[in-house]
Amino acid sequence: MKTKATVGTVVSISAITLVVGLGLYVMFVSGTTKGADFIAGIQSGQIQASDVRSLRVLVPPVGHTPFSKKEMDSLASKMTVSDPAKISDLMAALRQARAGRIGQNHPRTEYDGYWQVDLSDGSFFYLYVRLLKDSTSEVCYIAANRKNATNPNGAVRYRFDDFREILHIAGVQIQK
Repeated sequence: MKTKATVGTVVSISAITLVVGLGLYVMFVSGTTKGADFIAGIQSGQIQASDVRSLRVLVPPVGHTPFSKKEMDSLASKMTVSDPAKISDLMAALRQARAGRIGQNHPRTEYDGYWQVDLSDGSFFYLYVRLLKDSTSEVCYIAANRKNATNPNGAVRYRFDDFREILHIAGVQIQK
């Protein structure tokens, strides 16, 4: 009798471990790639303005975060920036990114969006953009994914103190 209980316990623990392991894989590994993220690629000179075909500003879904290419492709596009001068201006502004966060007291989200950067070679990068504002500060954060990665958990987070040009180029209107 004790053997049946032990076997049942082992099977239950194995099933739980499998489910938790699969969940962790989907959350942190699936949809990630190696290499530099988009902003690190700009800052290092690996990615030039001439490499970028377009920037699509996507309409974020309500209630969930897309993790797969299929989910990202299903998002509506608010606008597309393909003018080389605007792309060059955007990349110059993105070069000013700094790592980390600053402390804010109960900030509210002023803007939340997904941007898809398409390169001439057919690859892409996703940027997750958020503008947070509290009573004393306004900060734009961009989480930049690596090439062809879709999982936002693998993105590298940057902050921008001077962000109005970045948001303006992408057609984002914000209140002063």
